[in-house]
Amino acid sequence: MGNKVTFKQGWKSFWKGYFKFNGQSGRKEFFWGLLIYVVIRTIFSLSITQIMLNNVDVIDGKSRNYLVIGSLILIAILAVLLFIPWLALQTRRLRDTGIPNILCYLLMVLYFISIYLHLFGLFYQIVLFVFMCMPTGKFNNE
Repeated sequence: MGNKVTFKQGWKSFWKGYFKFNGQSGRKEFFWGLLIYVVIRTIFSLSITQIMLNNVDVIDGKSRNYLVIGSLILIAILAVLLFIPWLALQTRRLRDTGIPNILCYLLMVLYFISIYLHLFGLFYQIVLFVFMCMPTGKFNNE
């Protein structure tokens, strides 16, 4: 079996690999990173949504623009701060399964396209998740 990766180790690995697109990440490291990514995005998104809902009066059409604009800026900053290590972790995980570098980069380009094409994006996310679940070296030529 592989090494046991704890939540703390996964947390450190997620942030230490911020710009590390080379190398590999095992399944345990990947899923701890995924959990960290989902938890942070969920907590932050719920908090920002609550702030925005409390500061926009739909009936009168009035809003406290400074809070809404500030919330949107925070969302953009969080998106960038989380996106880069998440993309790096996905690339390392794909490389760990034995997928060639060119295919890893192609999948990342498709990720950007999938953001704008929702039906394709859903299919792409499912396929990518299946690749991420593959064992280490699954696609290596042995």
